[in-house]
Amino acid sequence: MRTIHYVLCADKPLKNGTSPIDLIYQVSSQRRYYRTNIRLYPQSWDSDAQKTIYFDKKQAKKLRPEVHYDSFPTYK
Repeated sequence: MRTIHYVLCADKPLKNGTSPIDLIYQVSSQRRYYRTNIRLYPQSWDSDAQKTIYFDKKQAKKLRPEVHYDSFPTYK
């Protein structure tokens, strides 16, 4: 059986507050970890759905006022 999971490595944040996303690929009980080039703020990650959460400008300013709105992922 094969499984693929995406995990936000919140325990390893970068200096700007973002954390990298790892891809975990498992085949026959053997796991392989791959680091993606995607970096997100922990508030922008839904761990249950393994997807990015998109905020509008008002919500983004409320969650992280010190971060510019353009740093958050957008739906487009």
